[in-house]
Amino acid sequence: MQTFNKILLVLMFSFGSIHSLYSQDSFILNYEDVDIKKVTQDIAQFSKKTIILDPRVKGRITIYSNANLNRTQVWDVYLRTIQVNGFSAIVEDSFVRVVPENEATRDKNASSESLVIIRQLFYRYLIDQLKRFCQ
Repeated sequence: MQTFNKILLVLMFSFGSIHSLYSQDSFILNYEDVDIKKVTQDIAQFSKKTIILDPRVKGRITIYSNANLNRTQVWDVYLRTIQVNGFSAIVEDSFVRVVPENEATRDKNASSESLVIIRQLFYRYLIDQLKRFCQ
C-alpha cells in the first residue's frame, strides 16, 4: 500500500508539472530532430491556436532557443520553421492549415489576404531578430 501511495504522489507531481508547462506565459523551445506532428501539437497548445496538418506534411524539425519566448514569438518561430522545411501556413477563419509550400500557392482557397498576413509575420520576425542582434 505504501508503494501505491508513492506512485500516486509521483504521478500527481508529474501531471502538475506538465500542466504548469502548458500554462506558463513564456517558453524555451528546444527540439532536435522531432517529428513535425509532435512539434505542431506542442505549438498549438502553447499558442492557443487550432492547427490542421495536411496529410502530406511530414518530416522532422529542429529548433533551438536560448531565450524565453512569449506566445506570439513561439508562433512566429513555428511559422519560420515550417517555411524553411518547405511548408506554408494558410490562415482561415479560426484555424490554420499547414500544407506543402507549392500547394499554398496553388490553393484556390488561399486568399491573398492570408498570404499577406504570413508575410507580415515574417517581416515582423526579421525586425525583432535585427533589433536583438543590434542590442
